[in-house]
Amino acid sequence: MKKIFFLLLAGAMFLCACQKEGPSVPPAPSRLPAEICQAFAENHQGVFQLNEGQMGTNSATLDFLRFASGHYSRDVFRPDGGASLGDVGNDVAIIGDEVWMVINNSGIVQVISKTDCSEIAAIQVPMPRNIAFDDTYAYVTSWNGAYVTSTYIQDTEGNWVPQITDYKNPKGVVYRINLETKQLDAQTVEVGYQPEGIAYDGGKLYVANSGGLQLPPDSNYGKTVSVIETDTFDSVETEVEVGVNPKNVIAGGSNRIFVTSLGDYGANHSSLYYISTLTNRASKQADYVTAVSVCGNTVYGIGAENEFDWEGPKNYFAWKWTMTGRQQRLSSPAISGTALSGLCVLQSGDDLLWMVTDQGDYVNPGSLDFYWKGEKAWSETTGICPGHFAAL
Repeated sequence: MKKIFFLLLAGAMFLCACQKEGPSVPPAPSRLPAEICQAFAENHQGVFQLNEGQMGTNSATLDFLRFASGHYSRDVFRPDGGASLGDVGNDVAIIGDEVWMVINNSGIVQVISKTDCSEIAAIQVPMPRNIAFDDTYAYVTSWNGAYVTSTYIQDTEGNWVPQITDYKNPKGVVYRINLETKQLDAQTVEVGYQPEGIAYDGGKLYVANSGGLQLPPDSNYGKTVSVIETDTFDSVETEVEVGVNPKNVIAGGSNRIFVTSLGDYGANHSSLYYISTLTNRASKQADYVTAVSVCGNTVYGIGAENEFDWEGPKNYFAWKWTMTGRQQRLSSPAISGTALSGLCVLQSGDDLLWMVTDQGDYVNPGSLDFYWKGEKAWSETTGICPGHFAAL
């Protein structure tokens, strides 16, 4: 029953530079090893880590790692002194002096100061998912009211199976927010079903259409990325076919957009594609890639061949791709965990720091694991369902 619940939850959730000191937040008792701090403090102030929380429990939280001190501070922002950040933190990004967070179920894009974590604005957006920026606007993908509600019944063999009790599935849209006024623009662009990741590159937006909430006979995941011209922002210019259930979209530079596809939790596994922004053609790079991070001119990723085995821990392997197109499966670090969901790779000289989030059982606090010089060097307890990074 636990496995069935997770598969339904996965379908609903995955489909369905500042002051030198960094934010002025109280330190946590735990501390990253001094050797790692010394290696990275000169080039990196810190990292925000957004915990999704458990859906329906209003338990999203924001954490901050400060390299200068090594302190990992939990729950550094609560709007208006509230109990938590909101219901399901889905994305976090930094632009200028501001941190922007997408809180999905709460229908809010939260903006705070990156220097002291004070609240700047809370912008209402229907079912927001992910965010990208140009010089004038923040662009936010939205499920636009799509949902599926279900319960569990026993079939004739005594197995617990989900049964849909309510359903709505309009196509998704992209909203835009003025960066200066923090006002939501009236103009939107309709894209595919259940849009997720979004990236901006060269005057265009690239939006992953994950799909998956269509009822039979149209019950299938999406496999396209919509391309939108930001100058006009009135329609989809073209669609590019990638893998099943596209999720993350990253502007990698050198006229390339990287897209992870999560697969269908069955026959089709996760994969990584890149799209040429010059030709709008996609090329598959590898199977079993669940999370990626851009560091300099390199994209790093992790994946596990038994990724759909929900019963126990998995051993993940690491990938790297240079912007010139060369790819390599790495022998280290040897990464392991139960449900790894987020990746942030930072570089200082020849040293790489791999930060990997593990969501564990999805209802209790997860962990943030640090891999350095090929080995696991440290682990921190996070909020519930950690998984999204924004580095200073």
